[in-house]
Order: sequence, then C-alpha cells, then structure tokens
Amino acid sequence: MISEEIKNLYSKIEGMLWNYIALKNEVKNLQLDIEELENDYRGCGSIIYSEKTGETNAFNSSVENEVEHRNKELKFLTKLKRSKEIQVEKVDNALESLSNDEKRVIELKYFGNNRKLGWLKIAEIMGFCDVTCRALKNAAIKKMVLIIFPYKKF
Repeated sequence: MISEEIKNLYSKIEGMLWNYIALKNEVKNLQLDIEELENDYRGCGSIIYSEKTGETNAFNSSVENEVEHRNKELKFLTKLKRSKEIQVEKVDNALESLSNDEKRVIELKYFGNNRKLGWLKIAEIMGFCDVTCRALKNAAIKKMVLIIFPYKKF
C-alpha cells in the first residue's frame, strides 16, 4: 500500500509539472520587474510641511524613503525570483534523469500546447498503448520524487 506521504509528494511533482511553463515565464517577468525597478527613478519630490509634535533625531527625506523602498522591493523580487528559479532547476535536473520515453510522455502530458492531450492521443504519438504510456508517466514521476525530495525516507 502506498503511504499518504508518497501520494502527497507525487501530487507535488505533478503540480510542479503542470505549472512548469508558467513558472519559467514568472521568472522571466520577475527579471523584467527587477530591471524596470532598477531603471526607474522618481527623483526628489516637493517639500512636505506638516505639524511637528516634538523634536526627534530621526531624519526623513523623500530621497531616503525612495531609496529604502526601492531596496526593499528589489530584495523581495530578487528573493522571489531565485526561489522560482530553484523550482525550475529542480524539475530540469529531475527530467535529465528520465529515459527518453519517460521524458517524452511527461512533455506530451504536461508541457506546451499539448496539455489537453488524452492518453489515447499520447499513446498514438508515442507508438505505445495508453496503459504503457501511463506506466511510463508513473515511473517518471516516481523517479522525480526521489530526485527532487532526496531527503525523504521511503
């Protein structure tokens, strides 16, 4: 009997495969956002007059606020981008360990415009029966679980 943890990891891998193309595009868009933020500079604004309630040693200027805000946002976007890049790299590494047939079944089922292909169409393209194609997919995902989650004990 398959444990609940193995089922969960299997589902996680399938989720990573379904979202693989979108994830790669998110990385590209995050890079564009980072570039845009680095190239965008509002400059100095007008002086803001407001009522002072007491004397403080805090210094607050629009330039400092802008630089601080930009640095926080750049740090956040860079961290998010790297996290998504790591996910893509994990899938890429796992795909490299698959046989050609396993890799082809994964590509046909999860990637690109072929995502809506049923098992009969995939079987026709591959030259196998649909049961064999499903078995190839299951074997591929099991291999990927072991590669992407090597620290898990089964």
